[in-house]
Amino acid sequence: MHYLANEFCNTWKADYLQLLQMRQKWVKARRTMAVDDVVIVKDDSLPRNRWPLACVVQTYPSDDGLVRKVKVQVADPSLDKDGRRSKASVLHERPVHKLVLFIPCTEA
Repeated sequence: MHYLANEFCNTWKADYLQLLQMRQKWVKARRTMAVDDVVIVKDDSLPRNRWPLACVVQTYPSDDGLVRKVKVQVADPSLDKDGRRSKASVLHERPVHKLVLFIPCTEA
């Protein structure tokens, strides 16, 4: 008898009780990444204060119209003695969950 009561309680907590609480993450539609957005590229091998800035140069919308992958341009942080970039920028394709929107582009 205790087994059935425990199973009912566990199922009720796992299935029904979770429905009572609104989940903010997936309820509202959010703005998707767009070309010219400035983003921070998450890199698990670096500390957060060393994550590079990048600019979105191309988006790849999925079948549902949401952007899930983008191409970003990352500039090398090293400068020469005149303050110009010493190396060319690099293009990377990244999933949007590995990016943090820093400055959204201004759409006209």
